[in-house]
Amino acid sequence: MISAVPEGPVCHTGSKTCFGGDSPSSASFLHTLESIISERGISGSSSSYTTSLLKSGIQKIAQKVGEEAVETILEAVNGSDDRLISESADLLYHFLVLLNSRNITLSMVEAELSKRHHKPLFAG
Repeated sequence: MISAVPEGPVCHTGSKTCFGGDSPSSASFLHTLESIISERGISGSSSSYTTSLLKSGIQKIAQKVGEEAVETILEAVNGSDDRLISESADLLYHFLVLLNSRNITLSMVEAELSKRHHKPLFAG
């Protein structure tokens, strides 16, 4: 018999198991949001902010990420926790739209972070 302790969720839903009884993790919602962003880009709904943002092009999306990053920084330095949380959510959303516009997935970013985590800081 082999036993293992997972480092994170093992189910594609973000749950600890694939057998229910466990709510998805907060991190898995970012994957859900990523899917929603992707669907909105495909559907082309004229009433969707996400669709209009994706249609506006990479420069506009990058500008929005920059604006949200500045707002997040300002809240971190001089604002309330509630506003920092709100601006952080805006930043994450716009960042996911930016990644989508370049066909880069959150999983790719996670893989890079994981690779860095497991990489020794000092060689030799």
